[in-house]
Amino acid sequence: MLSSKRPSKQPKKATVKAAEQFSGEHVTATRLSVDISTELHRKLKLLAAAQGVSQRTLVIEALQSQYAELADAS
Repeated sequence: MLSSKRPSKQPKKATVKAAEQFSGEHVTATRLSVDISTELHRKLKLLAAAQGVSQRTLVIEALQSQYAELADAS
């Protein structure tokens, strides 16, 4: 039987901690889900591993470098 509890609107502690490590500041994080192809995901994982960073870091850096208005967002 499924739980009737509503999901918490509070960000998970691990997500907030990762966001703080990335920006160096205390931040509030929001989870974003994006469907990508299996091949793109495989390449993202390989690139992240080769660079020694997380997939999350690669995606954030790519967004910030592509869109100037996101550059100062943590």
